[in-house]
Amino acid sequence: MTDAMLTYRRNISKTADFALINSGGIRATIDEGIITRGEVLTAFPFGNAIVEIAITGDELWKTLEGVYTKVNQYNNKAVTSNVQVSSGITIEWNPSAANGSRLVEVTIGDAPLDKTKTYNVVTLDFLAGGGDNIFQKKTEFAVLDTQDEVLTQYIIGKSPIDIKLDGRIKEVNETTTPSEPTSAAPSPTGDSPAATTSSPSAGSRIGGQVSLVLGGAAMGIAFLLL
Repeated sequence: MTDAMLTYRRNISKTADFALINSGGIRATIDEGIITRGEVLTAFPFGNAIVEIAITGDELWKTLEGVYTKVNQYNNKAVTSNVQVSSGITIEWNPSAANGSRLVEVTIGDAPLDKTKTYNVVTLDFLAGGGDNIFQKKTEFAVLDTQDEVLTQYIIGKSPIDIKLDGRIKEVNETTTPSEPTSAAPSPTGDSPAATTSSPSAGSRIGGQVSLVLGGAAMGIAFLLL
């Protein structure tokens, strides 16, 4: 879903660095076999819209620390969902570390997160508005297309799809002090997972293989879109 969101936004604007959603927003699995738009709506039923928000590196670091500590670092209230991320970002965190210091390293594009830089994050209007207590509440963003429509168009445009897990979020076990983000300016680019594509003919079924991580478990999904 996040790669679909990032691709969608970059087709409109080149400013986006990566995409992020709440894992709790994924409400159903997509079974192997034929898939309909109804099944997409069942998986993403809330009608959430895509938005792009600007966030400083310092706020992004604290936001992600809150996700893995499970406590928002600004308001000290519970963060109620984990996250999934697109290409363009990798995250390392240590579940054994003390609260407030579980985030080990964040890479944006091909460079460490820079606390002084501003990043453009593609996310959902629900999250930008403070949902699941992940981000600080934002009020300035344009509301774009809905999640289900973006995913449907991504599947149609990229089919057949063969997406492989590439370790964007990693658990590490370190006893050393977590590394601090550097001041080096990161590149906004990020390679997408390898995919083979072809343009479907009118009225044809569209097939592929998708791998998702839900709750830390890898899951492969073969599908056809009607």
